[in-house]
Amino acid sequence: MFNNKNLLITGGTGSFGTSFCNHLLKKYKPKIIINCAALTNVDLCNEDFGLAYKNNVLSVRSLIESIKSAKINPHLTYISTDQVYNNQSKTSSSKESDFIISNNYGKSKFFGEIEMKNYDKSLIIRTNFFGESKLSYRKSFSDWLIINAKKNNNIFLAKNIFFNPIHLDYLTEMVLELIKKNCTGIFNVGSKDCISKYEFAKLIFQRKRIKSKCLYGYINSIEKNKRPNGTFMKIEKLQNKLNIKIPNLKDSINHLS
Repeated sequence: MFNNKNLLITGGTGSFGTSFCNHLLKKYKPKIIINCAALTNVDLCNEDFGLAYKNNVLSVRSLIESIKSAKINPHLTYISTDQVYNNQSKTSSSKESDFIISNNYGKSKFFGEIEMKNYDKSLIIRTNFFGESKLSYRKSFSDWLIINAKKNNNIFLAKNIFFNPIHLDYLTEMVLELIKKNCTGIFNVGSKDCISKYEFAKLIFQRKRIKSKCLYGYINSIEKNKRPNGTFMKIEKLQNKLNIKIPNLKDSINHLS
């Protein structure tokens, strides 16, 4: 099902990316498209919503227009974010029909989801992931933690922001399974339990045998930091659809090499 003749993964935005994608759609007519193109710098999105809108909304609109122009009907997957949620406590979690937008990044990704709903064969993945990045210039959250801890740089993380991230390998496997089943709609993809950003870092350091004395916890203020306090996602819909055991955070963290 997944070969280079019927699968297209987008990762470029702007005029060149749109033009290049349009050319590929007309030439190769892929049956599956996974849209990974996005501006994920939360601070930059919060500072410049116009830039966030261009990268996370207009790029989706252009892609769908290109699909329709090429007169093809591929299965289209969009990678969204858990920051469309804002739970009020550690123990509460959000199902796919919920949303509380607390910053411009979450708003831009939510608007991207709305664009996706204009296309029938669309799959929206709300997630938060970590793992070893294959790109030297773009590190994951866990990469950032490990690098700064080894350099003894000060690391400040919230004790009251709870989330349920998942390792990239698990995320990839689950998204591909959803595509194989021709699933559409919104799916939360995360670990089955949640943790604070601060405690997550401590577990990462334990796994990597890093003795960091430069990790400091603080209490997040949404008004000041523009970060939701809780993005713990319900994963029952995913579990029922795939009929699999969802990994917990320990499984995901132990998956780090």
